Amino acid sequence: MNKDELTQTFTHHIGPQEVDCSGYMSLTALGSAILNTAGDAAENHNFGMKFLLKEGLTWVVSRLSICIDQLPKMYDVIKIETWVKNYSRVFTTRNFKIYNSKGEEICKASSQWAVIDLKTRRPFDLRNKPEWQQYATEESHEVEDPISISTISGELISEHRVRFSDIDFNQHTNSMKYAEWMLDTYSPDTLKDRRITRFDINYMHEALYGQSIKIVRSEGENKSLFNLTDNDNFSLCRAAITWRL
Repeated sequence: MNKDELTQTFTHHIGPQEVDCSGYMSLTALGSAILNTAGDAAENHNFGMKFLLKEGLTWVVSRLSICIDQLPKMYDVIKIETWVKNYSRVFTTRNFKIYNSKGEEICKASSQWAVIDLKTRRPFDLRNKPEWQQYATEESHEVEDPISISTISGELISEHRVRFSDIDFNQHTNSMKYAEWMLDTYSPDTLKDRRITRFDINYMHEALYGQSIKIVRSEGENKSLFNLTDNDNFSLCRAAITWRL
């Protein structure tokens, strides 16, 4: 299989439920579209969720970075291009480019994934699936790898108890719910005067139903840092939002 065949492109129509009060696609909807595209691409190459669940395994995202030049509006049609960059013992990296209806590149993203055993919740050694290696292109195409976010100190700004609507089929908090909780710490008036140009998140531990989550936030000139912890101040995820003010 040549490298051109390893890149897949998907069409996404922006529905009314995917835009926020700004009239543009929300961060959570954009992130969900990116992650759903990863799932569809994996299914096409026979290593998606349908295959993994039969073996008691599942994909989990550990890092995600999104760079935003322009957000689509309601009813816009976008193209999401995706490919697997690399493949190692524990992690694999999948990259994305997003284009508007004119074919102009408007966003880039990179994600890092692992497979876990659903019973033990421990990482699965990807070397046990050598046939998946053929789908790695070893090409970045000018998309940076997702970054590691170091320890964050800040102000306890909010708390959230994990609810039924936060949980996905993996029995833990859905990946983009964390971003939703972070954005909910701001007022609509504050967000109307800002545009997100970059979003980075590191998923470190699962947030489970009924857990109480502390949302710690540190504000810089054009960057907000978040640390979401449990009641023992154990980090579940860390994130950074870069703004255009």
